[in-house]
Amino acid sequence: MHPSHKSRAALRTLRDISQSRMSQPIRRIIQKTGTSCGVACVAMLARLSYRDAFRTGILCFEASHWSSSHRTDSSELRKMLNSLGWKLGRRVSCRAWRKVPPGSLVAVHLKKDDGWHWVVSDADDDGPFFYDPKRSIRINRRRDFSRVRVAWYHSVTGLRTAGS
Repeated sequence: MHPSHKSRAALRTLRDISQSRMSQPIRRIIQKTGTSCGVACVAMLARLSYRDAFRTGILCFEASHWSSSHRTDSSELRKMLNSLGWKLGRRVSCRAWRKVPPGSLVAVHLKKDDGWHWVVSDADDDGPFFYDPKRSIRINRRRDFSRVRVAWYHSVTGLRTAGS
């Protein structure tokens, strides 16, 4: 499906907003549904609201794509981030949190049979931490690495546009 002129214009606007916020720190965004951790992570990485990240998903794919409980995979997140001016790096298998660079999209194991969950890594003067979009988590910066097993990560970089 080719995006309409209106959709392309809306994506350009969201990209401009995201690019203008590139230097701002990442902030935690809470997922709205049980499977929308990927959308919340796009919002964090692109410095957008959850609503704008969800809108990006609708503009990148068909609205019906997002109508039910939907787990996002890295190819979908790559397309969404790219449309906002961010580049999702290759998948890097990893078992040690200390090897995950700040500002990365990280896949973590929740439970043995529950698949993975997306989070965003970062660091401050006190060391590394991660933002978990899960609603039941009450703290903004998690440092309980022993409780959350990393599976892999993708580094994320901003793409400067001409004129920025």
